Amino acid sequence: MRTTQVQIGLLTIAINQQSRCDRDFLDGLEDGMTGYCECGSKHRTMTVEEVVKLMQGIARNTDACTGESFPRAWVSGFVLGWVTGLNNPDIAHDDPCLSYTQSLVRKHTPLYRELVIQTERSAREERPDTEPLPFR
Repeated sequence: MRTTQVQIGLLTIAINQQSRCDRDFLDGLEDGMTGYCECGSKHRTMTVEEVVKLMQGIARNTDACTGESFPRAWVSGFVLGWVTGLNNPDIAHDDPCLSYTQSLVRKHTPLYRELVIQTERSAREERPDTEPLPFR
């Protein structure tokens, strides 16, 4: 099983590359970040009604090539990607050779590791008689 890990803040999502559902989710995640960073980033204020209409529109949308509704995994990934883009607008200006997902992982992985290291240091200072769990 080949997996890809996507780091979003403190959340690590493992994507099984052999799973159609997982690939749909990853595609939706990237499409959501692209949609926000390239189209939606001009929205600095939205009403609840506007957000609900946007998300309902995405859920009702159909694939232009097949005419079929998007898979639920794609829709879930898209919504998470859109919100992730909203919370990480700086990825829109990262290295253009990287996808938004790659930029996000590059941004968040060091932050996560530093948080783990800081937490371990703090735990050792408070309880020097204990050993921290190994970091993978």
